[in-house]
Amino acid sequence: MSFLTPFAFAGLSLGALIAALYYLKKRPQPFEVSALFLWPQASSRSRSAWRWYKAPLGLLLLQLLVLVLLVGSLGQPVVFTQAQSAGRMLVVLDTSASMRAKTANGTRFQQAKQRAFEFIQAHSNGEFMLIEARKQGGVVVPLSSDVALIQQALSSLAPTLMGDAPLSDVVQWALSQAPWESFDRVVWFGDRLPTDPGWQDYGIEFSLSGQAVANAAITAFTVRLQPDVTLGYEGFVRVQNFSNTPLETTLSLTAPGGFSSQAPLAVPAGGQADYTFPLSNTIPKRLSVSLAQKDGLDFDNQRYFSFHTRISPKVYWLGKPDPFFEQALAVSGVKSVTPWTPGTSLKPTDVLIVYEETLPAGTQGNLLLIDAGWEDHIALGGSREVARIRATDLTHPVLFGVTPENLVVASQQVGALPEGFVPLFEANGPSGEGFVPLMGLYQESGNRMAWFGFSLDRSNLRLTVDFPILVANLLKWLAPLPIESSVLETGDPIPLNATNLSLTLPSKRSVLVKRDTFLDTLTPGFYASATPFQVWAVYVPAEESKAANGPLDAGVAPAKPAFLARQQETVVNPFWFYLSLLGLIVLGLEWISYERGWL
Repeated sequence: MSFLTPFAFAGLSLGALIAALYYLKKRPQPFEVSALFLWPQASSRSRSAWRWYKAPLGLLLLQLLVLVLLVGSLGQPVVFTQAQSAGRMLVVLDTSASMRAKTANGTRFQQAKQRAFEFIQAHSNGEFMLIEARKQGGVVVPLSSDVALIQQALSSLAPTLMGDAPLSDVVQWALSQAPWESFDRVVWFGDRLPTDPGWQDYGIEFSLSGQAVANAAITAFTVRLQPDVTLGYEGFVRVQNFSNTPLETTLSLTAPGGFSSQAPLAVPAGGQADYTFPLSNTIPKRLSVSLAQKDGLDFDNQRYFSFHTRISPKVYWLGKPDPFFEQALAVSGVKSVTPWTPGTSLKPTDVLIVYEETLPAGTQGNLLLIDAGWEDHIALGGSREVARIRATDLTHPVLFGVTPENLVVASQQVGALPEGFVPLFEANGPSGEGFVPLMGLYQESGNRMAWFGFSLDRSNLRLTVDFPILVANLLKWLAPLPIESSVLETGDPIPLNATNLSLTLPSKRSVLVKRDTFLDTLTPGFYASATPFQVWAVYVPAEESKAANGPLDAGVAPAKPAFLARQQETVVNPFWFYLSLLGLIVLGLEWISYERGWL
């Protein structure tokens, strides 16, 4: 034991003053006499100094003990011990929709939260930060050593119906509180590994909870014009089976006004099935589709769509005419195609299609180049035969509703592409040459470009059902008009056209929105405003359904060697408070003894 302020013991010199006052102001003792005439004799008894030695010392000893205890507490006594420091730790808990998946031992979220509790309890002498990993997530508890506070916040979390948070967001949330290098351990409790490139470089330990569940989900639902525009619209639904057994179920389509349709659907094990159904030229503002299948996830068996009208861009053409391409443009609502003269400026909403020509340098605008070059940007270096085609990013909006397996290309151009070009399809040669871009996108200030590195005459693309879909997607990407999509994911904000707007939620409850954006899209379904009338369809991201598949139950990964090698740290254990409390108790006992004459 040591004392942090030993000079406080100078206060023990007050003991002499206490003893002097005790004897000088000694309390008279009662003396009994049998008759009053004997009292003078008793009061005249000897008052010699020897009586001090005969006086009772109980109260004096108690007073001196109080002095010793209080002076000892002022000296700040401490005991130094050695303990393993847990350090600074970042706890990340996944609350995305896939964590609601049910298993024999409860939901994935229950298992992950229990593991997080056990981890915090095992390192209770550390400093923690708690982050909720989901869309619109963030820091729940900043850096704190209050374990009770961390556990209370952890108990309040629950799985949502939103998508997962990318690792880049989690890193930014953590950096808002402390440098990433300052964390001794970063433990992520969830049900999947990140998809961000280079996630292995962050030194994160993953605790994956749950088991793969037998799940089927509607992962795509849209409404589009049929290839023959005279037939009106059609609905497109994609159902994926993430289980190991074939699925036979019923697909139901419903809309306001009593419209409904049902169809049997068979989906192979681990595969997908697409279904289309015709609609009239006048379709309702809202549609929903559902599966009769009940499985381990309760949110992905229904999907929603809200139809909205989009103004078509003005399209210009340079190069060889192509009637098939013009028909695909008509399906997307383009009424006419205008020949383009080099040097003519393009508006931000215009699209220029260049077919088997070289575009002059300095051209600015939204460009679709088909087997074409662009001076200062794309130099064509000759053609080669194509042996195999692969898609590089099926999640890109341009490929929505497109089946890559349907594409066949006989030969492609091998060219020098600008830095920042993003390939969507790549192809290799018959002699095993490496894969080079076949089709992709490029964006810079003032320009958006889509490039086809092959001639449509050397491909079956124009003959596939995917062709008008791909053209429509390209037009939306090249010329995104200032009209917000009415199909959103949970957690996405809803842009409103006015403030103080009454919005009807999927629960049929109405709320008054006083700002031009509504943020609480927490549940899937339809959100509608009456004035002006507009409907938004909100659904759970398809990635949450896909997360139900795969090996889990990985447990907590080993800690970083730097953490395991941490040295023993000295812990100071003060107990001056206990000495002060004991001194006050003794002081109270001395006062009671004095009043009652016990000592």
